[in-house]
Formats: sequence, C-alpha cells, structure tokens
Amino acid sequence: MKISIIMPTYNRANYIIETVQSIQNQTYTNWELLIMDDGSEDETEVLVRELGDSRIQFIKLGRLGINSKVKNIGVKHASGELLAFMDSDDLWPPGKLETQYNLLLQYPDAGFSLTNVYNFGDDRVPFEYYYTQREGHFCGNAFIDFCEGQISPFIQTLMVWKKNFIEIGGFDERYNFSDYTLIGKLCYAYHLLLLYDVLLYRRIHNSNDNSSDWTKAYKENFETLQSFIDSKMLPHAIGNQILFKININMAQQYAANRQKRKAISRLLTAWHYAPASIIPFKKIIKTILS
Repeated sequence: MKISIIMPTYNRANYIIETVQSIQNQTYTNWELLIMDDGSEDETEVLVRELGDSRIQFIKLGRLGINSKVKNIGVKHASGELLAFMDSDDLWPPGKLETQYNLLLQYPDAGFSLTNVYNFGDDRVPFEYYYTQREGHFCGNAFIDFCEGQISPFIQTLMVWKKNFIEIGGFDERYNFSDYTLIGKLCYAYHLLLLYDVLLYRRIHNSNDNSSDWTKAYKENFETLQSFIDSKMLPHAIGNQILFKININMAQQYAANRQKRKAISRLLTAWHYAPASIIPFKKIIKTILS
C-alpha cells in the first residue's frame, strides 16, 4: 500500500536534503514524496533534483504563501491510499512510516494516527518531549482530550487514510497552516491511534514558519474551538473552560512581549468565559503594575 508524503517548502536549501534523506532511509519503502515548492528563491530545487530519486516529485507552485492551500494541492496530486505530512526542516527516524502503518492495519477502527515528538536545536540534543510516556499506544475517541491540549497537534506525525482526509474537507484555507483545525476535525470524526514512540524530531531554529507569528496560531485555535462549541461538537461548559485558559495564556504571551493593552484585553475576554474567576482580575493588576 502506497503512502503519499506531502512536504511544503519555501527556501529550505539549508535543511531539506537532510529531511529528504530521513524519508529515503525509511524501512517502509512504498512511498512517494510530493515536494510542493511555494516559490523558493534559493537552491532548493537544484539540490532535490540532484538526488535523482524517482519516488520524489518536485512540484513548483509559485509563491502562494498559504501553507494549508499548498498542502491541499499536494493531496490532489497524491496517488497513495494513506497520507503523511512533513515539514522540510524536520527529521523522521527510519521506522516512522512502518510503525504507524502496521499499527493502523491492526486497528481498523482508527481513522488516523499521531505520534510522540521531541524538539532539537543546533546542538542536536533532544529536549521538550510532547508526551512523557515514550512507549505503548492508545486507540479511541480523543476529541475532548485534543481540545484540552492533551493531544499533539503536530501535522508531521500524522498518518491518515486519504478517504478520511477528503471526507472532513481537508485543510481549512482560511488559516495559513490549519493543522490544529484539521486534527481537531479528525479527532471528532474518527478514533485516534496515538503512538507514544518518538517518531518525529522537530528542528527548532530562528526561521521556523510556525513560530513567526504566534498570534495567528492562537487565533486559529480560538476560532476553531468556538466553532466546535457553536456546532455543539464540544459541550458548552467544557468549551468555555478551554477558551478561558487560551485567553489567559495569550495574555501572558502579550505581557511577556510588553504589550500591556493587548494583555489586558485578553484577560477581560477570559473573564467573559469564567465570570466567577478572580484570576483575570489578579493578572490585570499584575500587568498594570509590572
């Protein structure tokens, strides 16, 4: 069974070859890699074509600047029954695809799979594992756990049946990345097969796309959760608790960046979701006096 790997890229000549080699080193070999180039202006294309691997397609899109759209286009080119996604600066261990694939076959009720992940930097030393548990797996309904932030939102760990991806409508192109929204919809529609094995090594560097504007990620999370509440997918009481925490966290980020007015605005919004809580009041005072 073929696995189609979708990899958006933009000016990643410094990292992409190491990433592609981590895919070429997979113990599961029936895959295709669709590198969706979003208008790179560096040597990305030259370096990839020099690899001479017939399983790799380099598709030039011009500059779209919307990662979710780039990935949706990639899926339209995909010929595999399963989809996986990879950023062009991260790494997979050799058994990533084989491990997920074999377990998905063992759990026919699972519509998709996610895995554990750790971050690494220039010193190559792992840090910040998403799950403290490092082995074993879980299969079942994980929608509430996902909304509460207990499930990894990293698209680079996702393996999903293509038919299921299409059924939920793919990536929401209103958002640049839409990874959070997509995984949330998958969690609602299907059982999750979660592997606690670390099957993604996520590279942290100064030009990470998803760290360039943290407010956009919060905005997507906030609007997605609100839509889950409005459509009665997420119970109102639980949803309000989650949105309260999101606004508190966002306020702390603003405060850390010395944006007091925005921090206070978020704290007032948090109060709306939990009127009986005194936490926003205390944090407003602290923000004003800091």
